[in-house]
Amino acid sequence: MQSLLKYNFRADFYGQSLKPRQYCEIDDGGMKMITWPNGPQPIPGMKYGDEVMTGFEYGAAVSMIQNDMLIDGLMLLKVVADRYDGRLRTEGVSDVKNGPWGYSGNPYGDDECGKYYGRSLSVWSALTALQGFKYDGPAAVIGFNPVFTPEAHVSFFTAALGYGLFKQTISSNTINCAISLQEGEMNVKEINLGSKNAIKRVEVQLNSKQIAASYVYKNDELIINLAKEITLQEKDEITINASMA
Repeated sequence: MQSLLKYNFRADFYGQSLKPRQYCEIDDGGMKMITWPNGPQPIPGMKYGDEVMTGFEYGAAVSMIQNDMLIDGLMLLKVVADRYDGRLRTEGVSDVKNGPWGYSGNPYGDDECGKYYGRSLSVWSALTALQGFKYDGPAAVIGFNPVFTPEAHVSFFTAALGYGLFKQTISSNTINCAISLQEGEMNVKEINLGSKNAIKRVEVQLNSKQIAASYVYKNDELIINLAKEITLQEKDEITINASMA
């Protein structure tokens, strides 16, 4: 990941080849698919090697986030977002013609093999990486271990049959979390939370009423097992108060 950042990322593309399809302006930043840092390219051309494609940039950014390069990963996500921010190109199209589909897909239309190309949906993995999301629907397991502002974190999550919000605050001795289902339903039997400090006490509530649960703490993870599996319905909320003292 560090090598990709060093050799493939550029803040702009002045003097660079962007062929056969140009998916960014020379003033834009991004990551080239292939570079040759130790010498000239061994063949005259490599198809797609000089291109900039968001699907792969998102994958690289998320891999950075997952490997303790949070700031670098966020930087790359920001660079790509800036490239496809229609507010920066108010005419609505780029002057770079990419192929039979026409012009660059601004606003907010990542290009690859066409406008709004499917591979750019890999950006969704950035959300799950930043929130440290874990989910196993059949086993009724859900978990979070945010790397983005873990001390005051709020993020959107999706399950098989519903979606909701996860909230977490961390003080000197406590971790307070809330899993609220906004719509649909979701079965929950086990909840996993990240914690760098050993947990001494855990209280779990469903809609402000305490429910029975056991827990273990190992390998920087708090594993909470509810006494019985529950099915969250719309507007239901599980809250967890974990004490480190």
